[in-house]
Amino acid sequence: MSSKNLKHPAAGGINRALYLWSALFLLFILLMGLAFWQSGEFERTGRQHLNLASDLRLLSQRMTTQALSASQGRDQSFLFLTQHQDSFEDTLKTLVSGDEQARLPALPAELTPELKQVNTHWQAYAKDLDAIVLSRATIVKAEIAILAVKKKIPLLLEESEQVIDMLSQQSASADQ
Repeated sequence: MSSKNLKHPAAGGINRALYLWSALFLLFILLMGLAFWQSGEFERTGRQHLNLASDLRLLSQRMTTQALSASQGRDQSFLFLTQHQDSFEDTLKTLVSGDEQARLPALPAELTPELKQVNTHWQAYAKDLDAIVLSRATIVKAEIAILAVKKKIPLLLEESEQVIDMLSQQSASADQ
């Protein structure tokens, strides 16, 4: 009898168990890979949302600075203010509706109340910024007038002192 003709009854069972364990091990590895990928995607989108929210904060600070500068008649500040307004609006829209090109979903539904509150404050703030931008010509004219007054103040003070000195001298000679 040759050994090829002898079949061990447990040999088929071991092979099946080995195949089953191998298949389960491969399935487990695939599931782990999927879990790591999904975790990475979740972290990536969270980081992108956080960066956009940080951009909103930075843009709001820059708009405030540029609005103050624009209210002092600095012509270039009006341009920067408008650019920052547009960037803020675009960034807020991206947070609300997401960005398909960047594979960024909209913010989760549980953040909708906070996002609505930000949007409400933004609408009021944007109206005030628009008023500043629309008043550009008036503000610039006022700043030019203020600079002209500032230039004339020293001359006015000097002439006023001369008048006071003359009056003081006249008053002193009248007392004698």
